[in-house]
Amino acid sequence: MELTVDPRMELLTALEFLSGFANPGFVSLTKLEPDYKKEFVDHFSPYKNGRAIRRYVSMCHGSFPLNVSGAVMFNLSRPPELRIMRPFARDRRFFEEFAGVAKEFSDETGFAAFFKAHEEMFGRVEETAREAIRTRDVVPPLEDYYGMKLDSYSVLLAPLFREGGNGFRIMGAGGGYDGFAIIGPTEVRGSLPYFGRQQVRTLWHEFSHHIVEPLKERMRGRLRPRFSKFGFAVRGYAGWENMVDEYVIRAVCNRIDARINGEGRVLDWMKGEERGGFTCMTDLYRSLEAYESDRKKYPKFADFYPELVKELEGLLGKQQK
Repeated sequence: MELTVDPRMELLTALEFLSGFANPGFVSLTKLEPDYKKEFVDHFSPYKNGRAIRRYVSMCHGSFPLNVSGAVMFNLSRPPELRIMRPFARDRRFFEEFAGVAKEFSDETGFAAFFKAHEEMFGRVEETAREAIRTRDVVPPLEDYYGMKLDSYSVLLAPLFREGGNGFRIMGAGGGYDGFAIIGPTEVRGSLPYFGRQQVRTLWHEFSHHIVEPLKERMRGRLRPRFSKFGFAVRGYAGWENMVDEYVIRAVCNRIDARINGEGRVLDWMKGEERGGFTCMTDLYRSLEAYESDRKKYPKFADFYPELVKELEGLLGKQQK
């Protein structure tokens, strides 16, 4: 598992900060106040009305799918070149236009020089993050529980990202996925953004998306009529697909957490999730016992997934009668 401050992520942060159009989940800059935040704002703010930002705003008012902007950045090489390294699988014209905007913005703002001037600071941020967030605490528990794995795991330390997580995946030549998780700092230590051990659970959640969502996508046609009938009212999660993913992923991460840290804390956590709108979380959590107790029948989570979503459908149906 790689943990890094990547210039492509910082470039995307600057684009979205100035344009006001954020990848869903990015929202805004961190409320924390590391020294880097002022330096970032001071450097990029004069370019708010530049040509590249105007082009980006025009794209965002059109048909450019904002939710994939992070993945698109990682189809490109690092600044300043920003060459297309992987062909875009769909919407090629929009993505190529986005690559051109990113390149123009990088050149216009002197982004490469700005990033280089902060490399020593980024190195210190990465070093403290690697001490706090260990690969063995993130990857093995996921792979053991799911019986499945990603081709690679990359943690993008985003010094100006809100607290919490987001992510994306990129399909490799063999049909597997490279998983990317974006996390923001939890606090400021010695004027630097700090990433702490408590973010291990966030990483379970973000990497789980890249394992669970493809399972849902394969069943989308069958699941749509079963779940689109339910009314979901959880802030920040729109539509039945997001809600099914979130229910499943949260239930799994709660099981992993209980295995490692004990069930007491997890039961309290789930009460909070239920107050927040995930109303049958505890029952769904319990339904995973059938998977755990018969891994011969269900060697991979993919084998149990149809059973789990069936259980979720039943639980939601009972609650909404």
